[in-house]
Amino acid sequence: MGLNSSPLWGERNGAAPGDETPPGHATLPVVAEPAVLPGGNRVLVVDDDVIDRELTTRCLRKAWPGAKPLVLDSAEGGLEAVRLLRKERYALLILDWNMPGHDGAGVINDLLQLEIRIPVVVLSGEWREDIRLDWAQLGAAYLSKNSLTPELFRQVIVEVMRTAATSSCSARR
Repeated sequence: MGLNSSPLWGERNGAAPGDETPPGHATLPVVAEPAVLPGGNRVLVVDDDVIDRELTTRCLRKAWPGAKPLVLDSAEGGLEAVRLLRKERYALLILDWNMPGHDGAGVINDLLQLEIRIPVVVLSGEWREDIRLDWAQLGAAYLSKNSLTPELFRQVIVEVMRTAATSSCSARR
């Protein structure tokens, strides 16, 4: 299930093409960086659906809590995502769960095997309870595509990055 049914997505909910802020939503203020992580302001968005990927990117641009401009890369699937994650350093991974072939679970398993530590926000139309994952251990968070808003996205991003930064600091001690 895609972002199409989310009540706050731009043109699909009555906003004119090119509108930056959906009706009834204020632009979020820029705040200080939530964490200092390798990868800084670079984010990887992974989704096999081109429309969902674009909608996620738009929402992410509004939600980004950092003072530095967001740098976005995208991947159409899990294998491409893992290839990019091996090559580049990212501050955050936004990961669709249901993808053909190498899905979200495959990407998470690869990250664990490759010992790549990165904050992860899983986006899915599935219920969180249906995804068998130890969210806290992975430093990951779940968001439903069907209720995604810039405000909620921002809260989750700040929390998952703060958790990752805390884990990173304690691991170095």
